[in-house]
Amino acid sequence: MLVVYVDDFKLACPTENMEKAWASIRRAVNIGDPETYDRYFACQHVEFNNVTLPRKAHPFAHVFDSQAAAAARTQHRTNGFWQHDPINKTWTRYHLQPRKKFFEPGDEGVKFAKSLHSERVTMFDKNVEFTGFPVLNMHMSDESSAIVEDDMTVDQKIQTIDFWTGRTIFKYGDESGNSSQLALPSKNRPGPHRDKKGDKNEKKAQRFKNIENVVNDKSGCMKKPVNLVRYDMSSFMESCVDAYCELAKVQKSDLPVVATPFTEAGIARPTLDENEKPGRLQPIASKVLMKIFFAARMARPDLLRATQGLASRVTKWSIECDIALHRLVSYIKSTTDVFLEGFVGDSFEDCQLWLFADADHAGEYDSKSTSGCAMFLVGPNTYFPLNAFSRKQTVVGNTSTEAEVMSANHALRAEGIPMLALLEQLGIFKKMSQKAGTNPKPNTPEQDDPVFTRIDKEIDEIRYGNV
Repeated sequence: MLVVYVDDFKLACPTENMEKAWASIRRAVNIGDPETYDRYFACQHVEFNNVTLPRKAHPFAHVFDSQAAAAARTQHRTNGFWQHDPINKTWTRYHLQPRKKFFEPGDEGVKFAKSLHSERVTMFDKNVEFTGFPVLNMHMSDESSAIVEDDMTVDQKIQTIDFWTGRTIFKYGDESGNSSQLALPSKNRPGPHRDKKGDKNEKKAQRFKNIENVVNDKSGCMKKPVNLVRYDMSSFMESCVDAYCELAKVQKSDLPVVATPFTEAGIARPTLDENEKPGRLQPIASKVLMKIFFAARMARPDLLRATQGLASRVTKWSIECDIALHRLVSYIKSTTDVFLEGFVGDSFEDCQLWLFADADHAGEYDSKSTSGCAMFLVGPNTYFPLNAFSRKQTVVGNTSTEAEVMSANHALRAEGIPMLALLEQLGIFKKMSQKAGTNPKPNTPEQDDPVFTRIDKEIDEIRYGNV
């Protein structure tokens, strides 16, 4: 596999074929003697062989460990939240922080509070002792924890002796219906209260897998020595800071230590009209940003979003952009010792390609969203980042779901499918070892390779040389 960028060559192949590969290149191109890779595009490649890393060095260790996977599935929120049930016309407040006093709506707004009935149903996660107070109804659930029905307009100061967690259910709209039945899980409710729509959604959800379920072997991870590569661009990042200080006439000591590349305002607002005064740093913005972009693409994906957002402002640079660029360079100065690392300790047959995609919603000033993508090679002893990008969407998404679907589509077509095609050409994965265009398209579905067909039929046509 040969990467060519202008006059820079980077070759990867089996060691025994290395000299033969360079000899074939020399027949067509006049090149110097090849050297062991260390510096490429201002990025120092530092390799550590046969090193033993702790389990916590693997970002997805919980996926390969049965106990950790179980713990990850039980993780929940730490703050209270509301849940709406439009079928039964209820609002449920979940209490994750221990409390003694019974709950009544307050911070949610007067209009919301007035829309709820005064009767409430409080359900406790475990049995607690109560002070003497009048309640409309109190009974025990199957787990021997109390369910209390009362009127919050009458019993405003009632509380328990012990701290408790649980949930409080409020009804709105139609007065009919037994409130205590609403405290039960949907599967235990009698016929009229059964949430048929929820049952269907639950059935659909079973088709999808959580990240903890994509690996069958839960025997653990980081049990073997690995080969680790560190992409060190610290010297180049320092040169980015020096270039900014020189062009912007700023003292390096004036750059504060910051934790993120963003200001509190987020992405800087551009100039809105031609009469608005541009920022002071507009003449030098492109020089600084393009230099930072080079490092972000090579070894600092944490800089992609902030740099991409400012790069789209160079023709409409505002005073806010001056502040944002100063913050970005301050973040770079604060994190010159941050490196991108990846390690491999498994054969390719034991690894998987993981593609992540996400998007914000209307994060730009023109209400357009930004797509984010990252791809990794992952195994029980392998974690290697392959590529990442941050790209502004070209249309306005009506919902966050639409923006995320667009991001997923872009990630799949720009990164996922090309990577599958590349690995198939290299013959790395056994399931994708056939070379494109060398075999006629299979006549029977049983013989067809489901990977590309399942993704896109057009890709399948291309694969068999019909386009």
